[in-house]
Amino acid sequence: MKRHLFDIVNLDALGFSASAICALHCLAMPFVITLLPVIGLSFLAHPAFEASLIVSGLLIGALSLWHGYSKHHRSLLPMAILSAGFGLIALGHLEALERFEFFIVFFGASCVAVSHVLNHRLMKHEKECPH
Repeated sequence: MKRHLFDIVNLDALGFSASAICALHCLAMPFVITLLPVIGLSFLAHPAFEASLIVSGLLIGALSLWHGYSKHHRSLLPMAILSAGFGLIALGHLEALERFEFFIVFFGASCVAVSHVLNHRLMKHEKECPH
């Protein structure tokens, strides 16, 4: 029997975890930014680390939600919420909105997490209740 990536890895759980880590990163940075060099974790404040979180979240999210849409539930709502979340994350990184970056990016990461939860629930509902 041929096994697929989706049989081995729950991408919604992975995507939710990545967006939760992103949200925690946003929450913690204002408080621990001065301690990071002391404890050897200064890379967490580097823009490249943040960019890698965003790109990995976008790739995992797009792959997971596309799979849910095309193979299971045909609902665009999770993809719309994911898109809104990443739009907010991008908006929060604009220099003009730097004062509000924490709130905007945290809300965007929360939207990404919600999109994965919704996708997982829709896929689970589809499996329990065949049409």
